[in-house]
Amino acid sequence: EKAKVAKVVIQFDNSDNRIPVDTSTVTISREVRKNGQSIYRLNGRRISRTRIVDVLSMAGISSTGHNVIVQGTITRMAEISPYERRKIIDDMVGIAQYDAEKAEAEERLRAAEISIRTAMGRIDEVQKRVDDLERERNELLRHCFIQEEIKRFEAMKVSHEISETRRKIDYLSLKIDEVRGRVEKLKRLREDRRVQRHEVETEWRKLSSEKVEEGGTRVLEVQIKIGEIKSKLTELTTKIGAGTASLEGLRKVRENNLQQLEAIKNEIVENRKKIRLLKRMHDRLSEMIGTKQSQHDAIQNETAQLWANLGENSEKIRQVEQQLDRLYQNLMGLRSDHTKSQMTIRVLSGRLHDLNARKDRFASTINELKGSLKDLQNVQNEQKTRLKNLQRTLDQRIIQKDSIEKEITQAGKIAESAREAVVEFITQREL
Repeated sequence: EKAKVAKVVIQFDNSDNRIPVDTSTVTISREVRKNGQSIYRLNGRRISRTRIVDVLSMAGISSTGHNVIVQGTITRMAEISPYERRKIIDDMVGIAQYDAEKAEAEERLRAAEISIRTAMGRIDEVQKRVDDLERERNELLRHCFIQEEIKRFEAMKVSHEISETRRKIDYLSLKIDEVRGRVEKLKRLREDRRVQRHEVETEWRKLSSEKVEEGGTRVLEVQIKIGEIKSKLTELTTKIGAGTASLEGLRKVRENNLQQLEAIKNEIVENRKKIRLLKRMHDRLSEMIGTKQSQHDAIQNETAQLWANLGENSEKIRQVEQQLDRLYQNLMGLRSDHTKSQMTIRVLSGRLHDLNARKDRFASTINELKGSLKDLQNVQNEQKTRLKNLQRTLDQRIIQKDSIEKEITQAGKIAESAREAVVEFITQREL
């Protein structure tokens, strides 16, 4: 007689309380009746299949898990091809999942390496630009320093030239004072000569009255002496003309210094008057002509020397004035250069400020890129670590897979034996 009910009972050790039931042993049973109805019980209490599946799933037990072999699996494993069997084993062991994760990690690692190479390229470009900006900044600072040194040396040169010019002016002022002293001395000498002339004229009048009384005997001698005096006077007049021409030429040379030479010109006029008076005296007095001539020569020599000194001083003054003009022109040029330099410095300072701002921006970009690079390196290290962990897990899974393959091979052999036994049993039953 056929059985009315088929029953299967399975017990689980729940000492770790993984199954949410308050017993150390959990018993699950299934009864199948002829009409196909199934009754599920949990520790003797009737419960629905859905509830049992939920309770077991909380403990990680599922009908689709690798630790549950569904009915017909062994027969199907014996009949499928080795490739499909290998694929099933990979799915059971979890190697396929780790292969996918490994491929994803390698893809992310390649993307990270590409990002790192891109970032390194940008860093090299930015660093090159920063080096160029640093070189331009150093050249600008060197240019400013050289300009400052040039200005300082030019200022020192101008100061030295001004000091030399002042020293020469002081020297020429002393010379002018000395010449003025000589002029005053000549004026005093002129007054003395006027007094002597007055005395000579008085004596001449006295002698003339006496000579008229003496008679005509001495007239001839006087006429002879007058002739000699006239000849000497002619010679003296020639010398005076030459001296006058020389003085006139010197006066034209010193037209720009009329104020300083006014006293000397007055002296020349007085000397000319004195020369005319001496001419009249030479016409009448032969005895005094030699003395007067020597005195006049001495005065003329001293006057010539004075004019020579004045000419030399005038030439020095003219040179000093020319040098002052050159210094003034140099000063104007330096002021113009200084203005241009100030404008250039302002322009270059603005450019330096812009370059520094750009440098700061590039430095900020570099820091951001370095931070990104550091993050990418951290990600790379994490990916490498994760890849190593995946590799170790994969090795463990491969070892587990080999073990499962051996078990499956043994199960296949058992299934083959079972299949042969079933075939033999069916054959015998048919017989």
